Amino acid sequence: MCSGLYEKGSLEIDFDLDKRAQFFSSREEKIVHEETWEDSDTRYVVTHTDNPKYAAVPNDNYCKLMDVRGYTVVDMYYENIYLTGSVNDKLEDTAVDSSFPVIVLRGPKGDIMHWTIQMDPEGNGSGYIGQHYLDAERVKAS
Repeated sequence: MCSGLYEKGSLEIDFDLDKRAQFFSSREEKIVHEETWEDSDTRYVVTHTDNPKYAAVPNDNYCKLMDVRGYTVVDMYYENIYLTGSVNDKLEDTAVDSSFPVIVLRGPKGDIMHWTIQMDPEGNGSGYIGQHYLDAERVKAS
């Protein structure tokens, strides 16, 4: 369900994230949180990067996310997908197959961007957004 501009016939996509695994790059990533777990010597490190090549997501090549800094959220809703057994089945008797949060953004020039949050590029499973809220003083609020 990715969309974007690419030259016809030149599309190469590898959604096997195991093959795309990256090692930490101090040039491409900034450490934003680090801790050592008390019951082991395991380090837990969180980094931020603007480069999708240093993230284990398929948002690269023709699926690369546009930079939406300066855009404004104008709407959000949930998109439900239903798959019926036949064209004669009543929708009221069909359970939802998957759901996706959709965020609608308006750009500075009036352009509109829809972000559909999915489990994978093909929409095989429902999407999830991890929401973290900080109040004005940057203190985590419930």
